[in-house]
Amino acid sequence: MTQAETETIAQGMLQITDEFQRQTGIADEVVDRIIEHSFRKMELVQAPPEYILLLLPDELKNYCFRCAVNSQGIQNMRAKEAGVYV
Repeated sequence: MTQAETETIAQGMLQITDEFQRQTGIADEVVDRIIEHSFRKMELVQAPPEYILLLLPDELKNYCFRCAVNSQGIQNMRAKEAGVYV
């Protein structure tokens, strides 16, 4: 992979994460963990480096979806413990 290709991928990742953070307010540290997780997934399937530009938006959305599901689950559990049926 050439330096220019690496820089293109890095710029694409920056655009993806900046836009997502602008929309969601997600912290830099969380984005960093999602990026690390994405690269680990890519290593497992031996995906080419440019695949990160396809994978990263999905992983960012999946993280937010999991947070919403977990939050709803916690609310349901607390309501059940309090005797309130949701």
